[in-house]
Amino acid sequence: MSAGVDWDEFFKRVREDVESRLREAFDQLAAGFEPFVRGEGVYYTYVGDRLYAVFEVAGCPRDKIELTAEENQITVSAELVSPPSPEFGRLHPFARGKSIHRVLRLPRAIDPSKVEAKYDSGLLFIMAEIAKPRGVKVSVE
Repeated sequence: MSAGVDWDEFFKRVREDVESRLREAFDQLAAGFEPFVRGEGVYYTYVGDRLYAVFEVAGCPRDKIELTAEENQITVSAELVSPPSPEFGRLHPFARGKSIHRVLRLPRAIDPSKVEAKYDSGLLFIMAEIAKPRGVKVSVE
């Protein structure tokens, strides 16, 4: 055995290097599949430390849209406007019901307190910060 080698420090550095390279590889892999499409009318991508998502909510007034953000999912529920006459009720989007409900399950956690949303022309634009890792250092005996 070599004298003076701090094996604990050596393995710590190797582990940190491997973890760093894996994170970088997964980020590059995820970027290769952008934009992701999840369900009907929901699109998202990650850029840096932010999530960008677009929900299609055509036919829903802004005051009838409800957005809920959790660490691993975003939910949008909205009421459609009433059709001007019953004949329109057979046409899309009214044929599906009186509301829209979309759920986006996220592969990377977001910080629900740092979510912004903007509605424009039937599209709901959502920006959220990626959650910072929350770890607790545990002593090993």
